[in-house]
Amino acid sequence: MTDQSLAQYPLSVDELFYYGQINTDNEPIDTKQEVGPFTELLGESPFIAGKAANIGALVSNLHIDAPHGLFFAIPQRSVLLYAPIDPEDISRQILQMADYMRFAVMEEFGNNNGFAISRDIFYCLPTGEFGPITQGDNPELHELFSNPKIDFETFMGLVEKYLYVPESFVQRFLAK
Repeated sequence: MTDQSLAQYPLSVDELFYYGQINTDNEPIDTKQEVGPFTELLGESPFIAGKAANIGALVSNLHIDAPHGLFFAIPQRSVLLYAPIDPEDISRQILQMADYMRFAVMEEFGNNNGFAISRDIFYCLPTGEFGPITQGDNPELHELFSNPKIDFETFMGLVEKYLYVPESFVQRFLAK
């Protein structure tokens, strides 16, 4: 669709996005299950990952108890992973998510590259602040996402390169 063709419609781009998001929010989730440190939402729809664009509605619709916010990941288009932020054990939680994501990414990017979306882990706080806590596109991370047998020391070094935690997040959860 081009700007010229959009001009022919009686709805604005914002209205079209709004109705598109409503349709995405209503896409059925076929499976909800625990996987590693996440709850995984799966569906036959290629728009399940699009539910992340309206994470507030997802939290509300699924009655997710996340008083401190939510981590989420969208490794492929029919999958959304989430985990309520646990401020009491956040460092371990982040390490577990990073470890899980590397295997999810190896599987999705290696076997179904056309369906893959992101290597990143995101956060969303009750204040509305959100963003990535990782930098999955860092070219130095090839081994993290391709070698399932790396040793712990190498894993920790690569996770340090993978993480990109914003200062506001550090101040809220990690500064003691």
